[in-house]
Amino acid sequence: MTATEKAMSVVKNVLLFRETLERINKEMAALRGDIASLTHNVIDIDKRLVGIETMVEMAGRGGGPPRIEG
Repeated sequence: MTATEKAMSVVKNVLLFRETLERINKEMAALRGDIASLTHNVIDIDKRLVGIETMVEMAGRGGGPPRIEG
């Protein structure tokens, strides 16, 4: 294998590596968007759950005013 062939092989490998990195960067950007969306959904579900828990606690007390325990 001549020096020119080796150099061309190295350039080819670098270009393939660059294409792979660009694809991975695009996939990472998409995953970041998915994670942001999931985070928003989890926060919404948490808020709803707190509301449901509050209703259950108030129903268990007969709907009376909250008691201070301690």
